[in-house]
Amino acid sequence: MPTVGPRVGQAASAQKPEIVGRRGPPTSAQIEAKLAVLKGEMSVVGPRPHALSHDAQWAKSVSTYGERFRVRPGLRGRAQVLGHRGEVTCVEAIAARVAADNTYIETWSFAGDLMLILRTVPLLFGDAQAF
Repeated sequence: MPTVGPRVGQAASAQKPEIVGRRGPPTSAQIEAKLAVLKGEMSVVGPRPHALSHDAQWAKSVSTYGERFRVRPGLRGRAQVLGHRGEVTCVEAIAARVAADNTYIETWSFAGDLMLILRTVPLLFGDAQAF
């Protein structure tokens, strides 16, 4: 893997791999989510959780919003992989997320989960829609 050379005034030991060097350590929210999976409170794949205040707001705007709670929330979801992520700026955007989440639930399969996980890998190395 190519590395980024030391900057002026940096020791040669300060070299970091190009991709890994940009990511940084996991945040406390990422660690908490992974612990929630281990405790069985979350799934690896499933509808991504939203803030409770957003749940109340969007449930009023999208009639099928509550259907996404039929399964545990997940670290990765169909809506995320299909590009429905980032800040929600209109009702159509949250409606598209909800539709993708509900389609995931209604068509669930183990093979489908594996495909979603594999499709997530490229997003780890840069995603313009990440929020």
